[in-house]
Amino acid sequence: MADKVFYTAAACCGIYFAAVAVYTRLASKFHLIWLCFAGALGILGWIAGLQQSGELQIPLWIKIVFGAICAAAVCMFGRAEALIISSGHDKPDPGAKYVIVPGAQVRGREISRPLALRLDTAYKYLEGNPGTAVIVSGGQGPGEDISEARAMKEYLEKKGIESGRILEEDRSVNTEQNIAFSRRLMDSPEDSVVAVSNGFHIYRTVEICKKQGLKNVQGLGAPDNRIMIPSYYLREALAVMKYRISGKI
Repeated sequence: MADKVFYTAAACCGIYFAAVAVYTRLASKFHLIWLCFAGALGILGWIAGLQQSGELQIPLWIKIVFGAICAAAVCMFGRAEALIISSGHDKPDPGAKYVIVPGAQVRGREISRPLALRLDTAYKYLEGNPGTAVIVSGGQGPGEDISEARAMKEYLEKKGIESGRILEEDRSVNTEQNIAFSRRLMDSPEDSVVAVSNGFHIYRTVEICKKQGLKNVQGLGAPDNRIMIPSYYLREALAVMKYRISGKI
């Protein structure tokens, strides 16, 4: 029975990898982790089958150690996921002085879908809070004809946000720099801030804001691209665990 469970899980990981590879054209090497999971689960299924047939005997101490390691990893991962999921549903107070939107991939001059979802969510907040300014943050990377910040500004302007409400931060290359460089455009770290990102990314974004000295920050989660949810939330949980261990949040 155990071998069938492992083989089924391996098949699911393999199918999901194929779907994501087609959808994203394998733009990120991280998605290869699903292929690794498929292989590892297949091996575990083979081992479980050998044990059930009596062809292989695994010492009890190995089972105990392996089980303890897996249990600890699941607990750490589960806690990270709980924080990520709950933060993604937070609703900020109205009237913030600033909205900060970290950048994401731009293809040429075209906004990617995850970034469009962030900007649409920011737009709704800005529309309801006309006194709020928005800081769009992101430099220019490979395959981008303009900075992410400029592409984001143009997108918001087309939706009707006045140019004077949009502040550009166009040098950052990661989330830590998004926040650090955006902070320099604010009047004070005491100013109220709403950080807007995709739901899976809100917890880490807000925690980085707090780590970098912003005193009054709340998160606002944008929708996630549905087909990418398993990959996004897996990667984000691993990132949160890494950031916790390294003291970055």
